[in-house]
Amino acid sequence: MKKQVSAILTAGMAASLLVGCGGGSTSTAPAESTSTAASTEAAAPAESTEAGQAADITLWTYPIGKWGDSESVDALLADFNAQYPDIHVTVEYLDYTNGDDQVNTAIEGGSAPDLVMEGPERLVANWGAKGLMVDLSDLWTDDQKADISASVESACKDSSGAYYEFPLCMTAHCMAINKTVFEAADAMQYVDAENHTWTTDNFLKAVQAVYDSGKTDV
Repeated sequence: MKKQVSAILTAGMAASLLVGCGGGSTSTAPAESTSTAASTEAAAPAESTEAGQAADITLWTYPIGKWGDSESVDALLADFNAQYPDIHVTVEYLDYTNGDDQVNTAIEGGSAPDLVMEGPERLVANWGAKGLMVDLSDLWTDDQKADISASVESACKDSSGAYYEFPLCMTAHCMAINKTVFEAADAMQYVDAENHTWTTDNFLKAVQAVYDSGKTDV
């Protein structure tokens, strides 16, 4: 039987943590993607100990930020184990050449990891659409929504309204342009300089204008 997985968004357009549990439903998702995410299967806790409840947990992580850096991850785990000494976390580092295949194979074989760290945008589109992720709508109370930007909330749910992710933090992502090149290509007309933004349509027009001006590496 396939397992469902819930996702926890760690950055607006950066990374998500997936936590496994049982269930099933299907949905579609937001378009912008970075890479295919992951699903997970909950680990059965080991026998209780005097210090607390022992457990072995597996974490598979893509190279999101410093999540691909073993030294940084080891430091996080050291802090975690200082508070939870009876929980042992085994980490496997994925990449974008074969990581998706590894996760898919693990899901189909019923041996998916407990946690997977990956970019949030494609989590809903891939695993959510396949019914492998848990609807987290009960976490999205009005109080919680008050502290979450609309763009991040939108990235966490699909077109049916099911929430497959929950933010731990939010970050701003920026784009920069070469103003001299844009001015020479008459592409500044497509930039909202006052508000430091542009529409997707104007972004494409600006790129085309710069390309047509003779800049082939756009």
